[in-house]
Amino acid sequence: MMEITQVLSLYQMVPNEALQFRAVLKLLLHFNWKWVGFFGGVGVNLEWFTQKMFPEFSKNGICFDFIETIFYEGMASQFKEFEKWAEEIHAKLMNSKANVVILYGDAQSMVIFRYLLHMPIFKHMLESPKGEVWVLTAQMEIKSRPTHNHWDVQFFHGALSLAVHSNKIQGFQEFLQRRNPSENNADGFIKDFWALAFGCLLPNSFLRHSQQFKYTGNCTGEEKLENLILPYLEMTMTGYSYSIYNAVYVVAHALHAKYLSLHKRAMVEGKRKALQNLQPWQLHHLLKWVSFNNSAGDKISFDENGELVAEFDVINCVTFPNQSVFRSKVGQVDPQAPLDQGVSMNKDAIVWLQMVQPGSAPFAVQ
Repeated sequence: MMEITQVLSLYQMVPNEALQFRAVLKLLLHFNWKWVGFFGGVGVNLEWFTQKMFPEFSKNGICFDFIETIFYEGMASQFKEFEKWAEEIHAKLMNSKANVVILYGDAQSMVIFRYLLHMPIFKHMLESPKGEVWVLTAQMEIKSRPTHNHWDVQFFHGALSLAVHSNKIQGFQEFLQRRNPSENNADGFIKDFWALAFGCLLPNSFLRHSQQFKYTGNCTGEEKLENLILPYLEMTMTGYSYSIYNAVYVVAHALHAKYLSLHKRAMVEGKRKALQNLQPWQLHHLLKWVSFNNSAGDKISFDENGELVAEFDVINCVTFPNQSVFRSKVGQVDPQAPLDQGVSMNKDAIVWLQMVQPGSAPFAVQ
């Protein structure tokens, strides 16, 4: 019997790395920032970046003062101690003339980098910042965990962050505000989240037996999510949750199209067809042509490579002494438009470092 191999089709709800770096390039050119530093995080293929993207940046006048890898476990053979790596990075930042530092990686990379900046050796840089503008890629969102609340976020005041485009979904914030562990007994995740977020304990939480978890008492279940400081919890739908939201509706639209097709055939053949035995590959030709406006009014469709046609939002990060971060959408970048087009920025809305006049492009190299 001939063995049939199923070919999986990938539909990407997040723009690929090349498009993201093109968006970064367009942002640098828009503000005329030409002298930059680059940190690549855990799992980042720096060889791919230097081979594929570095020439594109250089061709457009962008010069790199340094390209470094953020520390990860596999580097232990090169750096006997984390402190040694921290000293090298400190010296690199202090001696650098770059006016922009790009951070590229994932959530774990940001945790490691924030721990780095939390070390005593960097304290003087917080008190007397050099003035670099931080540019964060989409995965490097400034997120906090309860154990990180004492890690200062002031380093990132005025940073610009790319984010997968999102929009306000009506009713989502109200849905989150209604969530609490007392009304969702079957949801084990919310119990653990609640305990971590509010520093209290709930029955049957695995954290009850954790030696590292510090709590003040038992949770009442009446704590309010909206009282949590940002960025520990975003009460609006951000890039990746928005992508999941759209992905569900993409499949729903494909299933609906398939149902209409089967229903039409059933009318002709005089019998009913069911969706119960539908195989994923049967939706492939329908997913390719999915195109609709979601509930927020954004058009959802794929290009010929099966990638979502989408722009990036530009987020301005404004930090506060209580370690909260306000994320303000100040523009959009279309990475597929020509380099001199597709950037829309509200410069007057951007909060820069204190030494920079709001609304101006800091440290531009003419």
